Amino acid sequence: MIHARNSASSAHRWMACPGSINLANRFPVPPTSEFAEEGTVAHELGEKLLKEYFFGEAAGDISVIRGTKVDAEMAEYVQVYIDAVASYTSVDDVATGKKILKVEEKFSLEWLHPEMFGTNDACVYDPYTKKLTILDLKYGHGIQEPEWNAQLMCYALGAIYKLWTDDPENHTYEITSLVKDVDLVIVQPRLKHVKGTVRSWSIPTTDLFFWGLNVLRPAAIETHNENAALNSGKHCKYCAALAACPKQAEDAFALAKTDFQRPIFPSPETMTTSDLSKVMEAAETFNDWAKSVKAFAQEKMFQGVKVPGFKLVNRRGKRRWNDEGQAVNALYPIIGESIYKKELESVFQVQKLLKLLKYPKGCIDQLYYTPEIGVTIAHESDGRKEVQPTAHVDFLEMADFLQ
Repeated sequence: MIHARNSASSAHRWMACPGSINLANRFPVPPTSEFAEEGTVAHELGEKLLKEYFFGEAAGDISVIRGTKVDAEMAEYVQVYIDAVASYTSVDDVATGKKILKVEEKFSLEWLHPEMFGTNDACVYDPYTKKLTILDLKYGHGIQEPEWNAQLMCYALGAIYKLWTDDPENHTYEITSLVKDVDLVIVQPRLKHVKGTVRSWSIPTTDLFFWGLNVLRPAAIETHNENAALNSGKHCKYCAALAACPKQAEDAFALAKTDFQRPIFPSPETMTTSDLSKVMEAAETFNDWAKSVKAFAQEKMFQGVKVPGFKLVNRRGKRRWNDEGQAVNALYPIIGESIYKKELESVFQVQKLLKLLKYPKGCIDQLYYTPEIGVTIAHESDGRKEVQPTAHVDFLEMADFLQ
């Protein structure tokens, strides 16, 4: 598969860090993770089901896609995406041309900058209201928001331009008169978000094109600059150059007010609430960086490179019986039935079995509960209810050291 140099899917990264493309090109393309593969399978399932429902195209065997078994859980999550698309149009509207639906539509933004193209999950165009809706399935757990989402805005620019060029009659009109408003919709069925699994944001087409010409295009041009700046942040998570990024290391230790030679991290008690927020926001990115550094070092050590102070060792798994039958014959006379473990399946496993048996969702809700085992910190967008501080710690809000 050919990927665009300035791809829409990574626009949030190269716009924030224009030097990331040049740096990443010095390293081999990292292998695809199992999570990315799972997302690919979910997207392909969504494509097949949408085309079958709206266009009557046979979906074929969807029980296994790309060698991965599609279970009831994935099917249920992808159905949320199908329902979201169906909420913006109908089979009759698509068949009569009242609305235009595009599924996995390829687009080009080379009219803005070379090597900019991509594929949008789904979009719906209403010629009567002149509204375009861009829908994007996010199968992962990482929070994605539609507001000023660079990836979806690129999709919108590509979709509008393709609508305009596909019909020669449109060329008698200004391109911005073809679409007045754009709705950007993120469907994230596996994430518990305070605003729900389907979230949208609207932008006037004139503002979208202003952004494309005055923000996106200059950023894409800057990535070709030999000395393009490197900037660390949340956008670093899936960067191929994360392990070797000098800016990532510099910022990580600057934030901790330390260095590699004498790592002395500040005590949380000496930090302001603003500092605490910054560290927690950056912790995930730095953790990803540290993991990436370790994986990079391991690969180098496999190639024979010596890393001072470290060595390669065999990982140890759980102890296993050489022969279970032999173990049973030897232990049963001594221990008896206690050598066997018998317990009720977990709630999650039972729910999966009931789905396969076509039992209605929620039929066992009265049989289980979800215990609260403590508190933890989460982002404001998390869908769980906020825990209020108890009376005896309310005074902390007024404490001088937290101001």
